[in-house]
Amino acid sequence: MKLSIITPVLNGESFINNCIESVRSQSGIEVEHVIVDGGSTDKTIKILNEKECFYIDAPNSSIYEAINAGIKASSGEIIGFLNVDDHYASSYSLGLICQEFLNNDIYFCYGNCNFINENGTLLYKLISDEKLFYNICKLRIFNVSHPCFFVKRSVFKDYLFDTNYRYVSDCDFFLKLVKSKQKYKYLNMFIVNFVIHNTNQSSSLAAKVESKELFYKYNPKLLYFINRILLTLLYCRDLRYFIFRLFKK
Repeated sequence: MKLSIITPVLNGESFINNCIESVRSQSGIEVEHVIVDGGSTDKTIKILNEKECFYIDAPNSSIYEAINAGIKASSGEIIGFLNVDDHYASSYSLGLICQEFLNNDIYFCYGNCNFINENGTLLYKLISDEKLFYNICKLRIFNVSHPCFFVKRSVFKDYLFDTNYRYVSDCDFFLKLVKSKQKYKYLNMFIVNFVIHNTNQSSSLAAKVESKELFYKYNPKLLYFINRILLTLLYCRDLRYFIFRLFKK
């Protein structure tokens, strides 16, 4: 079984080498790494050529336009996503994912995420729900860090990522997965190390505004306070998150 990993990149020279080596280090599995470049002007393309990587050009594309292009260009039976600044928590992460699809009749699986700083220090852990209930997921909006979920190719015949969103289309896509009631599997393991740094788009003000807009798409505005409660409960599974937020401010 082949697994395709899609990585969008724009001027990622500081991170791209670590990302590539993380994918290449995965053992016991055939992995196709599809890198989609949005028009980098730094040394990203030079690094990709030196390392003989497969990449496609998608100049001026948004993150989700790039991801959709990568999905269409990929050939794996299972598809996952890895940000250029992130890397897998171990060399057997993808092998275990593949085994889940081989051993179970499922359409997607997901796991947990480590959030680290640029020096590799653990900041906090995000532990996902073992069971997914759509009415809860749509109120919380953010449920699983997107490098930590993996999807059968056949799912993308029905829908790709909605490019009307620039920051939260992964949340929207995951809600569609949950709503579809397809069979899934939760892996109680930490799959990806998500690197927190000053240029993370997911923590920008624009991303927060868009997240609220997505909430209103799925829920009445009066229920927004429940979103705050559910997110707090999710992060309460590792109190280091609140220490991180305190010192970040």
